[in-house]
Amino acid sequence: MQRKNEKLRTKVAKLENLVEATEALELAMERMSSALEVMKHAGDQDEDKDLKKRMDEIREQLDEKEEDLEAMKQLNNDLIVKEKTSSNELYQARMELIEDLSWHPFKILPDHRHHKGKFKERVDEDDETLKILKNEYGDEVHEAVVTALEELNVHNPNGRCAVPELWNFKDERKASLREGIEFVLKQCRRVKRRRNSNHR
Repeated sequence: MQRKNEKLRTKVAKLENLVEATEALELAMERMSSALEVMKHAGDQDEDKDLKKRMDEIREQLDEKEEDLEAMKQLNNDLIVKEKTSSNELYQARMELIEDLSWHPFKILPDHRHHKGKFKERVDEDDETLKILKNEYGDEVHEAVVTALEELNVHNPNGRCAVPELWNFKDERKASLREGIEFVLKQCRRVKRRRNSNHR
């Protein structure tokens, strides 16, 4: 989880830096355009060679800044596409692993916590496929696959088919029916308040 948060913070910092650099570039371009307009109206361009030279320099700098801005926008788009492609590839790999019914990365262990003398099926951390997954994609993907496998095994161990589940995202656990009902009622009240405030 800590590694995931660290990666997320790094990505956010890169995007923030890119946005700041883009904004600074746009501001510089705006200032140069304004300075160019002021110089155009400042006097007779034929008489003032220094003014004309300065205007040409500003135009040249402005052109360079526009090229830089386009390059930054392209870089930003490339990063977004790369991130989406990576996410899609990881999702597909995860789903292929989970839906492969011949793959059974579980072992049966004694359940010492809840029922002495009883056994419980647990994910086998020594499974070769899981080890390869962890080495290639890291802890975050490995943990997501293990969690998904455990949940599928609890709800549907024979078919390993996804089953819709009411989920408490805040606590990262299965939500109780009571929590689900409270959430729906809260949403209904919020919608009702909005309607009443719009009619006033």
